[in-house]
Amino acid sequence: MILTEREKKMLDGAFGTGPQTAMRLLVTLGEVYEAERMIPVSSCHMGGRSYLISGEEGIEWMNELIEGGARFQVYTSTNPCPWI
Repeated sequence: MILTEREKKMLDGAFGTGPQTAMRLLVTLGEVYEAERMIPVSSCHMGGRSYLISGEEGIEWMNELIEGGARFQVYTSTNPCPWI
C-alpha cells in the first residue's frame, strides 16, 4: 500500500501510540481490500462508541487510543447515545 510521508510517520509511531494503532488498523483494512492508497476525506462517522455496543473492551480500546495521542483530524459525527 502506498503511503504519504505523514502516513508513514504515523505508522512508525512518530505521533504517538494512538495514531500508530489507528494507522495499523487502516493499513490492514487497506491490504485486505487491496487498496492502492488512502483517499483524503473531509468528514467521517464514528459508530459503536456506546458501552452497550462496544462493551468494556471497546471502551478500554478507545481510551488507549486517546491516551496514546489519537485525535480526530476531520469533522466527525456519531449517533445519539444515552450515557447509562
